[in-house]
Parts: sequence; structure tokens; C-alpha cells
Amino acid sequence: MIVLILVLVSGCTMQRRAKTARTPLITIDVTVLFAFDKHVLKESAKPILDEVAAKLKRNPRMFVVLEGHTDKIGPAAYNEVLAEKRVRAVGAYLIQEGVRHDRATFISMGERTPKDTKNTRAAHRKNRRVEIYDR
Repeated sequence: MIVLILVLVSGCTMQRRAKTARTPLITIDVTVLFAFDKHVLKESAKPILDEVAAKLKRNPRMFVVLEGHTDKIGPAAYNEVLAEKRVRAVGAYLIQEGVRHDRATFISMGERTPKDTKNTRAAHRKNRRVEIYDR
């Protein structure tokens, strides 16, 4: 929920957005998008990205942030690069589908922000993801 706060300063009204937890515009299904140690899109992820591309094309003023994530298996530096490759793979697909490159910001989060902190296969699968946020 976004809350607008009106502040009166020297007779001027200013609007400020209260900080809130970010909710993804769409989170790509983590069990579909990337296999362990891979950055190539699975075929099953493409219809999801087609939906994102269509939404962006229908809303020309919408910009997105693409965040790439990995599980914690392997060295942190390697995972940082892998997350970057994943986010670039998603970005390249969106561009191929007609979305201008300047409408997306790419961020590699590596293993820093796990969706599930357990040390299980299921948790690791959840963490191999790219999240797409409305910017």
C-alpha cells in the first residue's frame, strides 16, 4: 500500500511517498526460469516474459527494474556474475520482443537477498530467479 503524505512548507504543498515494501510487478516462477548454474531461459519462461513485454508495450510510460538472484551454492563473486547473466538474458528476451532497452534497469543481487533462507533444494530453486518491478 502506498501512502501519500501532504506536507505544508512555507505555503507550498508537497507530496511525498511513504516508503513501503516493494511488491513485484511480476515475479517469474523460480522453478521454471533457471536451472542450477544456468542463465539460459527455459522455454516455459517465455510465455511469462511475453506477458511482461505486452504489458510494457501497452504502457509506454512504464519502466521496470530487473533483479537477478541466485542461490547460495558456490562463491559469492561467481553468483554475482551468474545473477547478472540471468538478468541480461531476461532483458535480451524483452528487447527481442520489442521493448526498448532504456525501459529497463538491470540489477544483479547475486545471493544477497534470498527468497528462502533454508539450506534445502527447494529453497535453492526459489532463489534462482529474476524479479521484475515497476519502476
